[in-house]
Amino acid sequence: MTTLLYTHPICIEHDPGPGHPECPERLRAVMRGFEDDDFKALDRHEAPVVDLKEIEQVHEPYYIEQIFENMPKEGRVSLDPDTCISPASGEASRRAAGAVCDAVDQVMKGKAKNAFAVCRASLGTDKQIRARRKKRKRR
Repeated sequence: MTTLLYTHPICIEHDPGPGHPECPERLRAVMRGFEDDDFKALDRHEAPVVDLKEIEQVHEPYYIEQIFENMPKEGRVSLDPDTCISPASGEASRRAAGAVCDAVDQVMKGKAKNAFAVCRASLGTDKQIRARRKKRKRR
């Protein structure tokens, strides 16, 4: 039985800014590691775009709307002190979620032993969105 590897080039374009640990170079380094002969047997897949309805199973719709409404056309937008998004962050986050959903499905169906998703684009958490909303209401 095989191991699945999911990734997509758009995930490298998610740029949270200088000095952030989730920098594009981190993903490039991981992918360079997977070029080694020891990993030739991996079954490589392009990370699919997840349907937003799938994301709504774990995040409130207002949270998803808030994130995608604030997606910048250029530069970066800070959602909180640790979460910045850039123009590629929306698609990168949907591909990261799509990779994980598909990986779980394939393993549960017995089509793979396990899977690894080399994706990035954390867009914060519902808890962070709720905290920002409460802060705005107090103003």
